[in-house]
Amino acid sequence: PQQPPPPPPRSRDGDGDVDWDNLVCLVCKRKLKSAAVLAKHVAESELHKQNVAARDAQRRPHDDGRTNGRGFSEAAPERRR
Repeated sequence: PQQPPPPPPRSRDGDGDVDWDNLVCLVCKRKLKSAAVLAKHVAESELHKQNVAARDAQRRPHDDGRTNGRGFSEAAPERRR
């Protein structure tokens, strides 16, 4: 019989997406039964991938063509009009 992989370290991951101590996916707000199930959820779940993408899209500044990539508005073109 194949042995399950060893559980990951018992702390939050680098992104804060998972609480390994409580076996909770903080992105999906789901508590899972074991570290192996939680690891599989993070690696393979479509729901998790969609939730991560939605969270990342919210964190990104919206580009309306007026920012210079650093979050500052480019007001000079408007003043020149």
